[in-house]
Amino acid sequence: MTRGDLVFSLHAAVNIGVPQNTLLVQTLVRVCQEKLNQLDNRCISVLATTLAGLDKDKNITSGTAHSKYQRHLYTAKPDEMPGKRCSSLSEKEIRENVHDAPFRQLILILEGCYNLQYRNVKLFSALADYVSSTACLWDKRQVVLFLSAFETLSFQPSELMGTFAEKVTEDPEFLNLKNLLIVLRVYSRLNYVPRNQKHLLAILFVPLSAFCVGTTHPQGKLAMKKRHLNKLGYHVILIYQWMTQIQKNNSELVTQHYLGKTIENRTMYYLQILQNYKSDPKISRFLQNLDLYILPVLNIDGYIYSWEKDRLWRKNRSSHMNGTCYGTDLNRNFNSSWGSIGVSYNCSSEIFCGSGPESEPETRAVAQLIERKKSDILCYLTIHSYGQYILTPYGSTTKPPSNSEELMHVAKQAAAALMGKHGTSYEVGSTSSILYSNSGSSRDWAHMIGIPFSYTFELRDKGTHGFVLPPDQIQPTCEETMLAVTTIIDYVDQKYFPDGAVTLTSGSLGLSLCLSIALTWTVS
Repeated sequence: MTRGDLVFSLHAAVNIGVPQNTLLVQTLVRVCQEKLNQLDNRCISVLATTLAGLDKDKNITSGTAHSKYQRHLYTAKPDEMPGKRCSSLSEKEIRENVHDAPFRQLILILEGCYNLQYRNVKLFSALADYVSSTACLWDKRQVVLFLSAFETLSFQPSELMGTFAEKVTEDPEFLNLKNLLIVLRVYSRLNYVPRNQKHLLAILFVPLSAFCVGTTHPQGKLAMKKRHLNKLGYHVILIYQWMTQIQKNNSELVTQHYLGKTIENRTMYYLQILQNYKSDPKISRFLQNLDLYILPVLNIDGYIYSWEKDRLWRKNRSSHMNGTCYGTDLNRNFNSSWGSIGVSYNCSSEIFCGSGPESEPETRAVAQLIERKKSDILCYLTIHSYGQYILTPYGSTTKPPSNSEELMHVAKQAAAALMGKHGTSYEVGSTSSILYSNSGSSRDWAHMIGIPFSYTFELRDKGTHGFVLPPDQIQPTCEETMLAVTTIIDYVDQKYFPDGAVTLTSGSLGLSLCLSIALTWTVS
């Protein structure tokens, strides 16, 4: 028998009153169940009508088939369905048995209602009330999916949204940026403000291209995101505006400087800044002799692209081969044994070193700044991920630098200070000896032009999570890394200014720091 014959035979048998516990009906139901994914629209419609007429409680097999049909029904597209009348087939049954339905089944039901443009407030309310009353049993990310599904149906599950908002404000770090943005979208579009909300702050990193030309007014997606956040009661801080505000509030200590333009014409700024000088005596002492130059993000274009298009994109966005491939690895583009080892000349490669040393505007901007000040610069730090290493020069050769012993001594002190905070173990050594060989790195370049102390930090972890570090590890990573950084700075300060003497020509500490987008929920 063909699949159609099976379905119509079952339909005929049920219609003429053949008992459903007979071998005939049992067999036809079971075979139809096995062939369910192979049935066409007409057969699905006939089978739906037939199964609706069976008494599920008296027949386990037919109940199973009915359940499988529901899953098929709720994942179907509108143009695949024989008629919307089928969508209400089991609405009452679902409401009465919602406690027995697994997470995936409930999500499929909501998705199916959206696909079929089927709106049933009783059904939606039953599902929302069930999830809300059992919120402690659900993973928070599962609740995010429920909220997103309800938002697509334009249904506001007020009690569930209130319950979830309380959980988020108690423990905001469990959500990654993607889920946080989903939550913001849902609460904004459904026009729901959490009960008892307090002071909430949202910090966004954005390039100047996100603003209207010549102004600080956000445009496009940024403007929409900011409206959503404001509607929810958040005070929004945009990072470039934050940099400007820091400079204004601390004009005696902080200055903002133009560095250059990226390949996509985004402006790069760096801060000459020190944050905790009043509360930390060690940092206060540093300020007598050392200036800090902080570049929050060097690869701005690639960083933005990693959030909008390809999450793990690492190169910049320069175009090659008439636009057939994009991007240069900036940490293989500096003029330090450029192109000699550990690189690729294929522009599609993740480690493409560019068309020549300093071929990229981002690389040139940093190199030109440091070249102008190199007679004063004592230390260069660049922070990457991942692996838990403190790397010394060189990556392009196994021949150690002239001050190798001192570099290793200071790096081991830094690793020990880092471990003392949270017990995280970092390996110390030259790049070529403990990691891999590569040329064109900024670390090697800085040391080759005469900067005595030059290190690369490869932050957590060792590969379990790789580049996608869980949010709950970000803060402790910052805390322990700060101890390692200040250990290195302290050594430099003690060596060159042993008596705390202030000289007319101060040393400068070049810090290249890679920071992430910060979106925080703060309750005070």
